[in-house]
Amino acid sequence: MTIVFKPGMMFPAISITGDSCSLNCIFCKRRFIKNMLSADNPNTLSKLLDKLVKMGVRGVLISGGFNRDGYLPIEPYLPVIKHVKKKYDLVVCIHIGLPNAKIIDEISFVEVDVIDYEFTLDQEYVSEMRGLRRNIDDYIEVMDYMLQNKLKVVPHVPMGFTNNYDAVLKAINYLSKRNVDNIVLVVNVDSKNPQLQNLVLNVLGFARENFSREISLGCMRPYWLKKTIDKIVIEEKLVDRIVNPIGEYPIIFEACCSIPRNLLVKFIRNREYEN
Repeated sequence: MTIVFKPGMMFPAISITGDSCSLNCIFCKRRFIKNMLSADNPNTLSKLLDKLVKMGVRGVLISGGFNRDGYLPIEPYLPVIKHVKKKYDLVVCIHIGLPNAKIIDEISFVEVDVIDYEFTLDQEYVSEMRGLRRNIDDYIEVMDYMLQNKLKVVPHVPMGFTNNYDAVLKAINYLSKRNVDNIVLVVNVDSKNPQLQNLVLNVLGFARENFSREISLGCMRPYWLKKTIDKIVIEEKLVDRIVNPIGEYPIIFEACCSIPRNLLVKFIRNREYEN
């Protein structure tokens, strides 16, 4: 059975940079972080998390704008996150980018639940869409170092931003050889490519054949694509998890699709679910 996720305000995204982002990628222009809750200093984050927990929130995504090196400036916030993890039974996911080894070491002591990690082997995407002076080897090295540090990494593979779909398949094939339990496909929400439906179905079919663990269709995909593809991927069992699908579903989890199975019970809207 495909697991349906609808995060909503029970699993809010928080930007620790407010609406600022040094990268200002051409496909985003800061619009996604503008829709997040803002906590642009550690004290504000601490107060916000206290407030959210009192409201019944059981998990959060810590995100925000990236610096020119391509990562979230998370270091000043790590003591707050560590304190909150100890104080409350709160699930914390971090959208981190490409941090250096020192920051990864610091994160490993905080015991965050999930690292939502963008993983690509498409250099055009890195250079032109992200505007980064990094290369695809950096994406491999950073992920492998996080895995060595026993962090729970959930790779998010972007597609539809360039025409290099072979790079998407190569990324999935590479991840099939790494110790990750779940991969998430995210699709350019602005794409109007009429071939996108077939391309996404082909990529998911390839993933199903080559990746033996869980496959997720993430929250990023065009609405017009959702209308044509959501039912197909569920009925054909191309994905194990899907976020915000069109239609009504009896069992819904109010969380990000990257959280591990042992934490799902915290976020179920329908208590009939069984592990």
